[in-house]
Amino acid sequence: MECFLLAAAAALHAQTLNISPNPLNITTQAYTGATASLNFASSTSTAITFSVTPQATWLHTSLQTGSASTPQNIIITVDPLPASATPYTTSLYVYSSGSVNFYNVPVSVSVSSIGVSPSTLTFQYVAGSTSFPAAQSSALDRSFRYQRLA
Repeated sequence: MECFLLAAAAALHAQTLNISPNPLNITTQAYTGATASLNFASSTSTAITFSVTPQATWLHTSLQTGSASTPQNIIITVDPLPASATPYTTSLYVYSSGSVNFYNVPVSVSVSSIGVSPSTLTFQYVAGSTSFPAAQSSALDRSFRYQRLA
């Protein structure tokens, strides 16, 4: 009976690894690559050691030593990819200390042949003012990569 109570108490106080965002969705333009930030935190104040393994050759992490401890932000890098009508999909496997299971973080990369530069414009205006914000421009860019077939 005492073993059962100890196991139940341990389960109530078990820490979990919180990963955000999960799933990870990335949008990029053809042949340019991209980066995204992934945050790792513990559900308690006790640090959790973890490692991240990408399941695709075109996906990489900023973890230089192979593992890290919470709290931690890591950078996920996507290699330049050709445009595709459907997203590239894969996963990041995350292994954490004290757990026999792994976390699966789905990754979806949407690659477009059309891009906008800059991707955002910011205008500041005070309501009722006769002074309007300066004009800004944005350019559409369509990337093509041709391959000569023999």
